[in-house]
Formats: sequence, structure tokens, C-alpha cells
Amino acid sequence: MKVVLLYPLLLATLAGCAVQQAPLYAKPGLTAWDAIVMSEQSAPESVPGVFSLQIKNAAKIGDVVYLNTEYDYRDRRNVTLVLTPKLLKEFAASYPDQQADQYFLGRTIVVNGAASRQTIWFFSQGKPTEKYYFQTHIPIWYAGQILSPLTAKAYWQQNKKASEQSFTAEPTAPQKATTEQE
Repeated sequence: MKVVLLYPLLLATLAGCAVQQAPLYAKPGLTAWDAIVMSEQSAPESVPGVFSLQIKNAAKIGDVVYLNTEYDYRDRRNVTLVLTPKLLKEFAASYPDQQADQYFLGRTIVVNGAASRQTIWFFSQGKPTEKYYFQTHIPIWYAGQILSPLTAKAYWQQNKKASEQSFTAEPTAPQKATTEQE
């Protein structure tokens, strides 16, 4: 009788373990297009990553700054960095003579964030319509997410060196055994 009662409990416990997902870690060396494709594939979930993005356009609306990777923010190839009010306060403290919407223009910056697909609804006469499009957003909550305003070339060289070091630092077991025998 005890086995009959414990068996369904065991199955429920194991089933609960099976649906848990492993945490997603930020992938390095991603581009704007990677952010778009990966966020579409995982929508509505966000995709963590370290993205190298060239800022071509910026706008300040209210207390938020939007940095865009394309001149037209509605372009399908655009990724929008959303600089939150908290980040803007940090930025103003570090760079009191600069405006964030102008500072990042024309720069390639590396950000650690989570890209997500956002639905943007069209409005007509102040009312939402049935028409919409998608944008890819990466919210930036604090200054530590902006890793560097490196040039794209310097970033990829740095990323290549890091991947080569991690590859050579951990040889596979068969290679190590062969080396020791020689």
C-alpha cells in the first residue's frame, strides 16, 4: 500500500525536475543581427548576451534615451538600447558635461544585456489599431552593462584572443595523454 502511494508522489517530483530549464548564460561576441534572430527564436523570452553594437541614431523621449543601430528605428535590422533613468543618473555623475544621447552616437559599444522582441502597436487618433511591428530591445539598467566603447575591430580581436586562450588552456584528455607519453 505504501508503494502505491509513494509511486505517484515520486513521479510528480521527477516530472517537476524535468521541466526545469538550465540558466541561460550570456554568449560573447554577438552582433545586432544575432540579437534580432535569437530574440525572435526565443520570443517572448529574452536572450542574454554580450553584444557589439554600432550606434547610428539616438533619441531622448521623456526620461529615457534610445540608442539605435540603424538610422530608422523601425528598420527590421535595428536593435534599440534602452537607457533607463537610473543609468542616465549614473552617466550624468560620471560625465557631467555630456548628454548620453549624443555621447554614444557613431561609437561601437559592447553591452552585456538581454535582447527581447517587443511588440510596437500603431495608434490612430490616440487609439490603438490592429497593426503592429516588432523591435528588438536591450534594456540597460546600470553602467556596468556597458563594457566598453571599443571599436568593433578591437572588440573582435580581444574576443578572438580570449577564445584562443580558453581553447589552449584546457586540452582534451586524449591530447594530454599523448603529450605525456612523448
